Parts: sequence; C-alpha cells; structure tokens
Amino acid sequence: MSPAPTAPPQPTAAALALAQAARPLQPPPAQQLLSEAQTAAEQATAASGRPRRPRNKQSLDYILRSLLAGGIAGCAAKTAIAPLDRVKILFQTSNPAYEKYTGTSLGTLHAMGKITREQGILGLFQGHSATLLRIFPYAAIKFMAYEQIKAVMMPTPKDDTALRKFLAGSIAGCFSVMCSYPLDILRVRLAFEVRLTRPQLSLIDTARTMYNEPSTLFPNAQGWLRPVAGALNFYRGFMPTLYGMIPYAGVSFLTYETLKTYTLTHHQDITLANWDAVQAQQSQAQRDSQPDHASGASGAPGASGAPGASGASGESGASLDARGDDRGGVRPVLNAMTNLTIGGMSGILAQTCSYPFEVIRRHMQVAARSAGGKRHTTTLKTIADIYARKGLRGFWVGLSIGYIKVTPMFAVSFYSYEWLKQVLDID
Repeated sequence: MSPAPTAPPQPTAAALALAQAARPLQPPPAQQLLSEAQTAAEQATAASGRPRRPRNKQSLDYILRSLLAGGIAGCAAKTAIAPLDRVKILFQTSNPAYEKYTGTSLGTLHAMGKITREQGILGLFQGHSATLLRIFPYAAIKFMAYEQIKAVMMPTPKDDTALRKFLAGSIAGCFSVMCSYPLDILRVRLAFEVRLTRPQLSLIDTARTMYNEPSTLFPNAQGWLRPVAGALNFYRGFMPTLYGMIPYAGVSFLTYETLKTYTLTHHQDITLANWDAVQAQQSQAQRDSQPDHASGASGAPGASGAPGASGASGESGASLDARGDDRGGVRPVLNAMTNLTIGGMSGILAQTCSYPFEVIRRHMQVAARSAGGKRHTTTLKTIADIYARKGLRGFWVGLSIGYIKVTPMFAVSFYSYEWLKQVLDID
C-alpha cells in the first residue's frame, strides 16, 4: 500500500507577511488614467453602437459626413462675422454713402452705427440669407474636397509635405468656388444696395435684375446669345476669384495643418484637451519597452524616446502620430483655445496673401451698379482703374476690417469643423 499523501505545510505568518510585501502596489496614476481612458472609449463605443475603426475616406458615408460637417462649420463662421462682412463689402466697392469712413481708425464702427440707425439691426445682416445659401455648399465642398485630395496626395505621413498641403488646399478652394460663385455675387449685390426710401430687393429680385443687365462681355447680345450673356453676369469677377483662391485656400490649409501637427506633438500639456490620458499612454509605452532593452541597460532609455511623463512641455508627444493611433490607443485632441488660435492665425496669413485679388473681384462684381462700371469689364482694366484712382493703397482698402473679420471666421470655421468631425465620427 502506498503511503497516504501528506497535507502541504501551512505558510507561516512570516511567509505571509513576506508575500504581502512582495505584491505589486496599486497601479501608478499614469496607468490608472490610461485604463480609465480606454474604459471610457469602450463605453462610448458600446453606447454609439458602432466600433472604432479606421475610416475609408473614399467611402460615400465619409464623403457625406464631411460635407455636412464642412457646411455647418462654414455657416457658423459666417454668421459670427456677418455685420463685419457687410461693412467690408461697402468699403471695398467704394459705396458713395460709406466711402468717407474708409481709412479712419473708427471707420468700421461709424459705418456699422450708420447702418443701424438708417436700416436697423437687420441692416447689418442684409444679404446674409444669400450668404448662408452660398457658404453651405462652398464650405461643404471645400472641406470634403480637401479631405479627398489629401487622402490621394498624402496617403502616408512621409508624403505630408508643405507643398502638397498648399496644392491640396488650393485645388479644393478653386473647385468649391466654381460651384458656389453665382450665390456669392448675389450676396455681394444685396450687401452693396443701400436703399433708404424704397424697399430692399429680395434675393429673387436681385437675381432677375442681374440676369437682365447688359453683359460686360457681350453688351449687344441678341437671340440665343442673350441667355448665355445673362448667365455669365453671375460670373463677373470669377477669374480674379480663382487667382485669389490659390493663395487664400492654399495658405489657410497649409498654415492650419502645419500648426495643428506642431501643437499635437509639442507643448501637449498646454495644447491638448486629453493631455492626462496621452501622458499616461506615453508612460505605459515606455514601461512596456523597457524589458526589450534590459540587456543594454546603459543605452536603453534613449532608445524609447523621451519619457512622456518627465517633461511638462510634452515634447515626447512626437512619438504619437498626429493623424491618430490606429491601434486603438488614446488619440491626442487639441483643446478649444488652441484650435481657435491656430485657425485665426491661418486666416490672417491667408487674407494678407490674397486681399488684392478680393478687392479686384468685388469691383467687377458690382460693375453694373458702380460709377466705374465701364472700366471694370476685365481684370486688367479693373486693376488699372483702381491704381489710377487710389494708387497701390486702393488694393488694400478695408484690410484692417478684413483682419477683424477673417480672424474669428477662420477660428470658428476650423474649430467647428474639427469638433463636428469628432461628433460625426470621421476624425
């Protein structure tokens, strides 16, 4: 018979105490934050009913969502600066009733006060209905086209160059303005009209009036050419618009994307809305990589990059791709102040580069109503007339209000678009 099995020896109190001491302590704060962030992401995914996965930017679903996000962002931005836009158009087109206010330090405020006194508060939003009708398709197409062109021209981070960003923005801007230009010229005409004794023209009335005006290209059009000439009236000033759109859209997207990439990977404790979770992920990644370098203890720390938790500036964020982590990790997200700031800066640079083209375009758009109408039939004639009357300064009339207008417009536009991309799950 085999001997009966003996019971295993019971651990002594000393052994229990030693085992308790050898147990790992509570996870460090960074690991807790990472765990909480991942849990929150899983809960959000479960609540939304759709898994987090890389989006196919060429899919119809992505295109429709980006169109919606871009259109709403554009409308929000234009509504925020509608009064300034009205005054700027009156300055640019040398409206006789408001020309005396141009070039003065408080000219913008005086002009807005005059409009309010004579036409009421709604006078500051004259032409805004046409603005929204124009800006929704314009902004929707611009942002959607940029995303599509960017996906084709810059499929990998190494293709993400400054020249390609500029070209993608320029092409997207030119394509969108081709589709929305007739609505833009209607908006300008509505904003240019100053009627104190007669009712303001409606959008339909303005469109009918423009269609029946003599064409600057075919002044004596008859027969089948007459409808063509009438339709071309809605494209007055289109060529300088294209000239100006190349630097305008190109510089704005280039500046925003460059600053966005920088702020996503530098000074992250200031720029990121989810810095704690990103810091936790960096610390966890550093700890996970340490066993791989245990054999080379002397040079190991440098191999894994700067520690994510050691520097408050967050310089180590460069290890996280600004496009996001496709492996399901925490994606860095800019906070509102950073997004608004870099959006405003992109607008200032874009406005500076393209403003003379905008002045030329405005003069051509109101050619049939302005005193210099016969001199504004072509781009070269318009340039010559502006220079003869006002010199080089004439190409920068209204630039100060342009800065005041474009800074909040671009800030709101880019911020709204980035926020809507997260809401619509296309970020």
